[in-house]
Parts: sequence; C-alpha cells; structure tokens
Amino acid sequence: MTEKGITPQELVAQLGGVVRGADDSPLTGVGTLAGAGPDALTFLANPHYRGELPGTRAGCVVLRADDADSCPVTAIVAEDPYAYYARAAALIAPRAAVRPGVHPDATVSANAEIAAEAWVGPRAVIGDGAVVAAGACIGAGCVIGDGVRIGAGTRLVANVTVIAGARLGRR
Repeated sequence: MTEKGITPQELVAQLGGVVRGADDSPLTGVGTLAGAGPDALTFLANPHYRGELPGTRAGCVVLRADDADSCPVTAIVAEDPYAYYARAAALIAPRAAVRPGVHPDATVSANAEIAAEAWVGPRAVIGDGAVVAAGACIGAGCVIGDGVRIGAGTRLVANVTVIAGARLGRR
C-alpha cells in the first residue's frame, strides 16, 4: 500500500467488481462491519451480520448485489465478498517482510531449530525440539511449546501460545 491508500475505484480496476456510491476516498486499513472507520474496507459475506450493515462507519463495504441497496456507504459489489475482501486486504495492508533473526530478548532452547530466514521476536520462548521454518514470524511474547513445528511463512502475532507437540502448516 502507498501512504495515500487505495480508493474503491482503484480496487475495482485491479480486482473487478462494481462500485456503488460516490465516495472515492482512499482506504488505508481494514476492519469489521461494526468496528471499521471511514478510511477502512470491510465486507459482508455472512447474512448473520446483515444487521450491522446499516450502522457501519466503514469507508467501503464489499458485499453481494442483493445487499447493496441497504449499504449506507460506498460499496463494491462482488460475487464472493469474502474472497474479494481477502485479496483487497492484501493490497491495502500488505504483510511486512520478515526480517530474519532471533531478538536478543527471546529465549530459545538449545535443541530448537530456527531457520536462518525466520524471525523470533522479543520475549518469545521457543521450547525444546521446536522447529521454526523459513519465513516464519514468531511475534513478541509468543510461547512455542516443546516439539512444536511451525511451517514456512507462518505468522504468529504477539502473545500466541502453541502447545507442546502441535503442528502448524505452511502459512
């Protein structure tokens, strides 16, 4: 994403869909129907959340055509709102590149295997026999139990605990 954000028109130009509504303000983040602000993209895919649509403050909502008339803000009509939102979110808020290494404040068992291309954040704890694959990111304060295997490209945000023996696949 650029600092200026991505407008609904720019998203449609890249991903398809149809814009409904006149506001073409830049979107700089993503959020939920209930929690998104005027600079954020959100989506409605599950009818269970339809009641949150009238009160949304989001800048733009990705939804199906049958929900567009009920949308109080700019909308992008898409056949599969969930998949569209996932692709759009990657454009609006791309993942930061993993910087390889182990933070000096992390605790890593001598028997753990950390790929040279992985990142282990501050205050993370990596247990005995754990394996962290290339491109994985273990966030600050995470606890990785004994014998855990973390697949390539997997990202754990701060303070996640993975119990002993668990296996997390690629990404």
